Amino acid sequence: MNRQPRSHRMALLIVGILGVLLTACAPQAKQEEPAPKGVDSSRHTMTGVVVSADAAAKEAIIEHDEIPDVMGAMRMGFSVPDAADREKLKPGAKIKATLVMENNTMWVEGVQVTGQGEAPAQKTEEHHHH
Repeated sequence: MNRQPRSHRMALLIVGILGVLLTACAPQAKQEEPAPKGVDSSRHTMTGVVVSADAAAKEAIIEHDEIPDVMGAMRMGFSVPDAADREKLKPGAKIKATLVMENNTMWVEGVQVTGQGEAPAQKTEEHHHH
């Protein structure tokens, strides 16, 4: 008689964990645009300072603050596909933007400049030619 509740409790625990995982992965309910099936996309607000921008490569190196549930604060290159967004990415610009992650790719959009400061020092040691 005593065996049944234990396995039942274990099953409940597994269901509970699955429920948490499913909830954590579910996109926030937005009605405007249902994502096409098979597209796994998420959007995260990010803030940081532009280190450098390369319009030709459609990229910017941004020293960003922690993006909760995505990554810690670090300096990283991001793809910036939108020309209007790239216009705003001047070295030293403090920005707030949306990091979009979709099917193992990510890019930055919706750039807003929130202030202007000194560009973070770029690592110079890699530019020495002997």
